[in-house]
Amino acid sequence: MMEVVIVDDGNRLTVYELVERVIPCIIAKHYSENYIQGFRSTFRNLLAYCNKNEKKYFTAELAQQFMLDCYG
Repeated sequence: MMEVVIVDDGNRLTVYELVERVIPCIIAKHYSENYIQGFRSTFRNLLAYCNKNEKKYFTAELAQQFMLDCYG
């Protein structure tokens, strides 16, 4: 499986940094408050999952495993 790496200016972004950048983008696009809260809830769960599993950087594999483990 090919690893997906999110970078900014050549530096890998941590999951936390990625989350911190996505939420303002969603807000700026004027999505509904319910939609935004749904993302925040999912991101909180993702960050807790990463802490528990000692994962720092986002990968496609991490996303797949998170979805399977947390949402079936």
